[in-house]
Amino acid sequence: MVYTHALVTRPRPLLDELAGWLESTGMKPVAMPAFDFASTDEVIAADDDWRAAGSRLLLFTSPRAVHFGLPALAGPMLWGSRIASIGPATTRSLSDAGLACVQAPGPAFDSEALLEHLAHSLEPGAAVILTAPGGRGALQPGLEALGWRVRLVPVYRRVPLDPTSEAIAKLEKADRVLSVWTSGQALEHLYARVPEKVQRRLRHGTAIVVSDRLAEVARGLGLRDVRVAEGPSNGDILKCFHGLGG
Repeated sequence: MVYTHALVTRPRPLLDELAGWLESTGMKPVAMPAFDFASTDEVIAADDDWRAAGSRLLLFTSPRAVHFGLPALAGPMLWGSRIASIGPATTRSLSDAGLACVQAPGPAFDSEALLEHLAHSLEPGAAVILTAPGGRGALQPGLEALGWRVRLVPVYRRVPLDPTSEAIAKLEKADRVLSVWTSGQALEHLYARVPEKVQRRLRHGTAIVVSDRLAEVARGLGLRDVRVAEGPSNGDILKCFHGLGG
């Protein structure tokens, strides 16, 4: 199938990068981010556990946690602390801020890989996990099981965005739509807020999703041709697109 339009829904700046790549294939990108992000205005200061600990760990779960988390840290929190990252993108964000860190080893770059690495590289002490509300649920109990005293601090929150009238108008006129979804919440939020005419365009087009769970959500909403990318990166999504023969 030759697609005329590509609906890109992931947050910026990844949205803009992916839209540019898809535009280079001849499609017209339609930007429709489902969420923006804002600080939770947390101030993270030393507590009794932190002051008493011989080993201190600041664990960042995403580049966005770095962006919002570093300003939330009271200066002394960085003194003598080890810093950990969940994966390469987070490590790059910390490096850009002048901070070295230990990182979850590949190829998984997930919570379990990081916990296994920390179990063999650091003595337990006090840890602060900087994340989104509800994010990385395995890390806190995993660290506690290793003997760490853990604080989980949400440093940013999602702000829902409604589709713009301009984006809706483009999709209403589209012939063949490729849509890209990286979040079940984004899919449900946006699908409920576009007109039925746009919903029909999505149902009759092709959807690229980044997990089997998200594929189930898409099919539950009536999207018929759902393809699962190997992972959530823009590179994985583009690879899936090329596999369609697009």
